[in-house]
Order: sequence, then C-alpha cells, then structure tokens
Amino acid sequence: MEHDNSELDAALVDSMRGLVSKPDLYQIKAAQASTLRQLKAARTLLRDFNAAAKQQLEQKLSASQAAVQHLTSIRQDLDYTYARIRELKQQLAEVHPELYTQLQQKLAAEED
Repeated sequence: MEHDNSELDAALVDSMRGLVSKPDLYQIKAAQASTLRQLKAARTLLRDFNAAAKQQLEQKLSASQAAVQHLTSIRQDLDYTYARIRELKQQLAEVHPELYTQLQQKLAAEED
C-alpha cells in the first residue's frame, strides 16, 4: 500500500512540474526567500522594539512608584498639619474664646 502511495505521489509531483515553468518556479522560490528574509528582519526589529519598550515601561513604573510614595508622604504630612491646626484652634477657643472669636472675625474680613 505504501509503495502505491509513493508512486502516486511521484506521479502527482511529475504532473505538477509540467504546470509551472522552471523560470516561474525560480521566481517563486526567490520571492519566498525574499519574504523570509524580510520577515526575519521584521522579527528582529520587533524583538528590539519590545525590549526597549519593556525597559522604558519598567523605568516609568519605577519612577511613578517613587512619585506615588512621595505624594503619599506629603499627604500624610498635610493631614497631620491640618489636624494639629484644628487641635490648636480648639484649644485656643477653649482657653480664650473672646480672642478666638476676634481672630475668626478678622480672618473672615481679610478673605472678603
């Protein structure tokens, strides 16, 4: 059975060779080789591009993480400062209510 298949395959190949001229076949092979070279070059370029993009992404992520940490630290400092100011205002209002009222009125007048 295998012997019959190989004879059929050989006959098919021989009949197909008659359909395409040798110069056309060489042109097809040359076009395939050219396409293969272009694809390999494109693959190399894409690999290099991906490596550069990955490196830049890692740098940007690192920088953004540092910025987030810095901003978080600033936010904590501001929260503490405002809480301390509120606490001091409360103490001032308890100890010297008339002075606190005058100060509030003066600040309100300055804002207008």
